[in-house]
Amino acid sequence: MPRSNQREVRDVLVALWPLPGDRRLAERQGWYRMRPAKPVTQLGDLRRFRELLFYQPDSFGPGRRIIEYRAAVSAYELVRRIDVLPDEFDHPRAQQMYHCLRLGPLTRLETPIRSRIGRRILFVPTTAERVASAQDINDLFSGTPPEDLLYCNLRDAGLYPEREYWVDVPARRVPARRCTASTSRSCAAMATWTSSATATGGIPAPREPPLIVDATTR
Repeated sequence: MPRSNQREVRDVLVALWPLPGDRRLAERQGWYRMRPAKPVTQLGDLRRFRELLFYQPDSFGPGRRIIEYRAAVSAYELVRRIDVLPDEFDHPRAQQMYHCLRLGPLTRLETPIRSRIGRRILFVPTTAERVASAQDINDLFSGTPPEDLLYCNLRDAGLYPEREYWVDVPARRVPARRCTASTSRSCAAMATWTSSATATGGIPAPREPPLIVDATTR
């Protein structure tokens, strides 16, 4: 797997198709829409992406948990939702402006990129080099050099580390705690144990929650 470096050009975007109908829209109409929100803002200038890859979640049934299709990006536009989905004229967000990436034809990856577990994924900026060599979706993530080195070493050891791991934290106040040299070492030790346990299966992988898409979210 390629190691991260400062010259990486992350101009490929892994994006979510929430439902099979989104794949049909991409095939027939050639676009991918994004509602303006924090995850999209964090991507920066969307015009930098020259290609999209599409992650299919559990809603795809037998075709779930896989990246199977890709498409070149031909243009970026800011359009009203109703302009790309005119049949949904009564949608609460019909007049809202959406980011729209115009796409070329969908093509299949020679080797689909699979995910061992269901995951809550929206967007993953990555590189063409990582896509070409990826066997697992974790191979697409770009981290710091130490993170990439640890990940590669764990993979070489026959383990299955997760680059990102979803943790549900109860909504409660946690007393502030000053970080000292001793507590930093304890935290580092706990992080190391957690990474090892996750890689070896000591911590059960989270099951992908039901995908709920309704008029208020899309």
